[in-house]
Amino acid sequence: MKNIFLSCFLPEPIYPDIVRNSKGSVSNAADALQKSFVEGLSETLRNLTIINFPSIGMWPRTYRKLFFPTYNYTYVTYKGKKIECNSPGFLNLYMYSRHCIYKKMLSTIGQVVEKSTENVCVIVYAIMPWTMHACYEIKKKYGDKIRIVLIVPDLPEYQGVRKYYVQELILKRRQSKYHTYY
Repeated sequence: MKNIFLSCFLPEPIYPDIVRNSKGSVSNAADALQKSFVEGLSETLRNLTIINFPSIGMWPRTYRKLFFPTYNYTYVTYKGKKIECNSPGFLNLYMYSRHCIYKKMLSTIGQVVEKSTENVCVIVYAIMPWTMHACYEIKKKYGDKIRIVLIVPDLPEYQGVRKYYVQELILKRRQSKYHTYY
């Protein structure tokens, strides 16, 4: 079985650049947790690859760059195992970046499934609407050829700090969308 870890950690080789371009702090706790999952998964799964969409802020409010470039590299675990990591580039425009990431997830995972002669298991870190929608569409398209495993580090209603009324409305919409995937 082909295994994919769908993540949003910050790639080590470009971590300083991401921190420099972030307006505010980066999610170090989530980053460390995901990398710990990679360490554990690499010990138990063969044929593991990583598809990663770094968790960065959106341009122009919380990130200084409009485009996040494609970045492919070899992730090396603490024990020296090498894992292919693909971070597809995306347009990081405020209110559009998540849709762009959703489309990239569909195409990137779809390409892996199309090329694979065996079943594919996608291990997804975190419940995000764009990720859940992409997984739903992929499962609908490929059926039994694909398995989806979801890691839930935080329930949606407790993700992030909401300061504005608009954020509350978006959260309520997200929560209603989650129920369609269960």
